[in-house]
Amino acid sequence: MLTFDDIAQSVKVASHFLAESRSDAFQALQFYRHSGGEGPSWRTAGIFLDISTDARLVLEALYLPKDDVCVFRVYRNNPLDVSFAAKRRLQADACRDLADRALVEFQRRLPATLPPQSRVPRSFGAGVAQLMLPVPPPVNLANVAE
Repeated sequence: MLTFDDIAQSVKVASHFLAESRSDAFQALQFYRHSGGEGPSWRTAGIFLDISTDARLVLEALYLPKDDVCVFRVYRNNPLDVSFAAKRRLQADACRDLADRALVEFQRRLPATLPPQSRVPRSFGAGVAQLMLPVPPPVNLANVAE
């Protein structure tokens, strides 16, 4: 079974393919990790960038160890528009394949030109930075394709 760090690494590795095709997007990417629930019961690792002054494009891996599942999603956060969602059991090859497929969708959804990117100054502290991360939209595993 893959660990959360394995899943996070697959997101990072997939993102490096942007360096060749869209260096502007690659340089604008922000990486993040987030968790919630008891234990925690879920964790996310992802990349995002601003695609307009009030919207982000997000590629996110949702790690659900209790369900033995990883879910990869690509979505615009405002308004919420999930354009890719697929799940796999926590096995290496299956999850890496999903990361690559999700990146293809992420690239497809990138605008031709990116707006200036918003960044939280480090002087604001980790608490403020955490509040600025993408908020994972709800997911119903029964509605996510394998």
